[in-house]
Amino acid sequence: DVQNGPESHKETKHYEAWRDTVADMMFRPRQAKKYLTVFPEDESAWNAAKSIDKSHKSDDDLLCVHVYVSVKPGTESAFVQATLENARNSVNEAGISRFDVLQSEEDATKFLLIEVYKTSEAPAEHKETAHYATWRDTVADMMAEPRSAKKYTARFPAPGFAGWDAA
Repeated sequence: DVQNGPESHKETKHYEAWRDTVADMMFRPRQAKKYLTVFPEDESAWNAAKSIDKSHKSDDDLLCVHVYVSVKPGTESAFVQATLENARNSVNEAGISRFDVLQSEEDATKFLLIEVYKTSEAPAEHKETAHYATWRDTVADMMAEPRSAKKYTARFPAPGFAGWDAA
């Protein structure tokens, strides 16, 4: 059950153990926002259990970029169309492992793009592609505010296993 998944997960022993372990490490209380998955469309791309690799080495970590997007009301559908075209092409780039497109459940004008890169050079290479340039130009007037991004190092699931490569 997708809707009750988060609540039922919080009742598992491993979640309770994690929560108790990290409680004193938190700078502030955890906050959660809910998003609808727009892309990838295939549920099998979300199977993290297939991705567990106990031999993972930190020198092959993936760069994960979260891009926060706010579009003008009334442009959501056009933004999704343009972004799906970009995402479908992006996952075929050699340097991209995943490209997820999520839409806020609370505010349909808010999107989160999760771009997972195999190398530190891959984001710049992505921005040189024709499909990125088309997307950037197409959505420019849809932006309610400038996009913002935060970079992360992917720690789980491990790179190179099913679940990362979305293409």
